[in-house]
Amino acid sequence: MDLDRVLAQFFAVHSWSQATEADYRRILTQFLTDNEQPCDMEAIDFKRWLEGHDTWGENTRWLAYIAVRNFLRWQCGQQCSALQYRFRRREQGKPQRTLSHEQVIRLIESLDPTTVKGKRDLALVLFMLDTGVRASEVCRLAKPHLDLQHCRFAVLGKGGRWRRGIFGKRTAQALREWLAVHPDPDSRVVFVSVGGIKPGKPLTPSGLRVILRKLGRQAGIGLISPHDFRRTFATLAIRAGAPTRLVQLAGGWKQLEMVERYSRALLVDDFRSYLPSAQIPDKAE
Repeated sequence: MDLDRVLAQFFAVHSWSQATEADYRRILTQFLTDNEQPCDMEAIDFKRWLEGHDTWGENTRWLAYIAVRNFLRWQCGQQCSALQYRFRRREQGKPQRTLSHEQVIRLIESLDPTTVKGKRDLALVLFMLDTGVRASEVCRLAKPHLDLQHCRFAVLGKGGRWRRGIFGKRTAQALREWLAVHPDPDSRVVFVSVGGIKPGKPLTPSGLRVILRKLGRQAGIGLISPHDFRRTFATLAIRAGAPTRLVQLAGGWKQLEMVERYSRALLVDDFRSYLPSAQIPDKAE
């Protein structure tokens, strides 16, 4: 099998993001190296191959399962016996990092909106909190797709699909103030670097991670990542009373169960304001 040619044909008929394609390519290269005749595999063979990589974590194992299933459907057809295998993803342990309301306030208060960097960082933090955008999405956000008057945006998201959403008036004002001092007024990209050798260069996901880690340390809340904001978006919106269906739409998730996964930081005490007895008015004296 000409592995490179087969994978090139496979990815040519799919429209995944560059990051997803890179992850799938790595997994499928290993899979096709280990299995020269994938269409002859049985469900038990698929199971043994997946479990045989005992150094993989649960997320990597799930990624491999999805990548291989997509490939088998394309290469072998829906009748491939290996597709009968059902991998059940185990529940993760403790919830991944989600910022509390107090931590969000500390983060915002630690920024200096009188400087160019502070204006950018404030707009960046507020936009990510309001929208739950992924790192790749916030980095490719373009000025023509930002409607500050109506607080709307559109961005090319995961899987090559356009994602549309909204943000608040405070975020819109922060964006206006940032764009007024944007280092490269001719650039289409909203968020760019403000220092270094090339100010005005579009942010990359890795660059965004570095910025947020520094902001977390500066605010005294520890290291934070772009995906922490996605979890924080879902959790704080639900705590504020947003129905999970609306959170799903606003966050661009395909399935409702993803909202549940991203809001694991919710506690039973968050239900306190919704207790039925709290809705009963006190008896008039």
